Amino acid sequence: SSKAIIHRPWDNHPWLAFIPAHWKELHPLFIHFPIAFFIIEAMVGLLIAFRSTAWFQTLSVTFLKLGLLFSVPGIVTGLWDVGSSLGAANPLMAGLQDRIHYFFLTQSTISMHVLFALTVVVLGLFRWLFCLKFRDKIWTSQFRLIYIGSSLLGVWILMAAGQVGGGLSHP
Repeated sequence: SSKAIIHRPWDNHPWLAFIPAHWKELHPLFIHFPIAFFIIEAMVGLLIAFRSTAWFQTLSVTFLKLGLLFSVPGIVTGLWDVGSSLGAANPLMAGLQDRIHYFFLTQSTISMHVLFALTVVVLGLFRWLFCLKFRDKIWTSQFRLIYIGSSLLGVWILMAAGQVGGGLSHP
């Protein structure tokens, strides 16, 4: 049995690897930024658990904000990928409608990926709103535990989202 050989544009011209061949290939490029920011936020949170300084606190919240900000292009390109795989004229709207329609279809790998990823973003929004509401108290013992705990929970769910998402692009 022979397998079909997939030829990418950069097989003959390595410099073409710097230019995405299709829009669908942009999601993996964008999504790694919020992943890194959320993981760094959790690592700084662990440092705060042992040595809470104003600098670590500011750093943690900054990485949280960056994670949330960079989630937007990751989500948009993910929706676009889904819509373009459906062959829609408006891939973004088609992707959004598809993901809303199949949101709780847990037998679907993409639905599980979206469910996990959105949970990470919702937990991040929770931490950000938590910081805004309890600005002066956020780093006291019980509030600090809630912040760091939700950050670590977010990273755990992020790992599940990454494993499922990675399985989609690296079967």
